[in-house]
Amino acid sequence: MIYNGTLTLYTRTTTIDVFGGEELTYTIGATVACNVQPASESITNYAGRIGIDATHVCFLPAGTVINTTMRVSYNSKTYQVTKIQDWTMGSGTSQHVEVWLALNTSPSEAGA
Repeated sequence: MIYNGTLTLYTRTTTIDVFGGEELTYTIGATVACNVQPASESITNYAGRIGIDATHVCFLPAGTVINTTMRVSYNSKTYQVTKIQDWTMGSGTSQHVEVWLALNTSPSEAGA
């Protein structure tokens, strides 16, 4: 896999405000090498059938720690992580991590 970019990971913290509502805060975490591509039609169709959004697919090095509560930024745009697949060889050795991303279009919730 050729990694031709850098992705910034943001971790989410949830706090309760004085009215009992949740406030989400995103904090800069690690930066990792990546390869981000627009999602194929088959991915966007499948994502829609299982109830998630996917506008892009991102490939990360094996062992990258990421989860679906995180957001990421790439090329000055913020994305929500919607699905993660760790790709392994037959021997059980991880090759890379595939992450489905949904473009975050809400400026008030950018978090990044």
